[in-house]
Amino acid sequence: MKNILLSTLFLSLFGSQIYAQSYETQMLEDDPSKVLDKFIVVDILATDTDIDFQSSSVYIGGSAYWPITDKLIIDSHVKIPYFHFGNGGFGITLEPGIYFKLFNKNKTDDVPVVIESMIYADQIEKNGVTYNVDTYKFLNAKGTYKESYGARGGLYFRQAPFTSDDFNLEDIKTGSTLAGVYIGFQKVTQAFVALLVSGNGLTNEKFIGAGFTKMFFDVMILPVSTIGDATVLAANERDGMFGFRAGFQWNKNPYDTPLAGRIVYSAEIGTRPLMGFYLSGGIGFKVFQQ
Repeated sequence: MKNILLSTLFLSLFGSQIYAQSYETQMLEDDPSKVLDKFIVVDILATDTDIDFQSSSVYIGGSAYWPITDKLIIDSHVKIPYFHFGNGGFGITLEPGIYFKLFNKNKTDDVPVVIESMIYADQIEKNGVTYNVDTYKFLNAKGTYKESYGARGGLYFRQAPFTSDDFNLEDIKTGSTLAGVYIGFQKVTQAFVALLVSGNGLTNEKFIGAGFTKMFFDVMILPVSTIGDATVLAANERDGMFGFRAGFQWNKNPYDTPLAGRIVYSAEIGTRPLMGFYLSGGIGFKVFQQ
């Protein structure tokens, strides 16, 4: 049992074996436009944590990145918590928004192209303990990264359960509401290369390396920030109506891949009126991509 736990813990530390053999490669495609950048994601394992109040929720949600024109894109998100730690009650977050591309630029850099990936391919021993090791071999191909920069914004509505942080009111549980708009800046990066690889047991086999990443920073202007119970509101009110956040969404395989290639990772950090500092993030799955 000890070996199993330690193997899992140290897998990421000891798990990368980068190729040390020679390969012959031929560039077949270098075209960022082949990235499937129209998609709908369902969050399957995601959390939202209010650090100041030591409460968090596990939620199911979804997001959409849906180009309408070359410049205008629907970029929206929804969260519906189904389990709360530290409080209880109904919650929902709605963020219908858009992203407007202001300009694009291309750059040339290494694009990693995975040629072999195997979990528990080998074992190593360190200080008398055996660890499982996965094989992860890749080739770096000089490819084109397309980067777009632009403005984003939309409506913001959050309804969430709230438990007072005042000692005398700790048994009072109520609801909270935040509503307003958010405006910000976003960068989207995408790449797509296809290689023909030979050598070390491979003969003219095609491999693809691709990626889609969006990073953003927002200012949230939330004139509606209230707690349902007046006594709790008076004891917990935060000054101001502004919030701030930064985050990203990343899909390593934004092309026509099997199920594992549709996994999307996301994370967000910021501060909200009433609630203070928070962390949010998780893993999602593309239910549609084009």
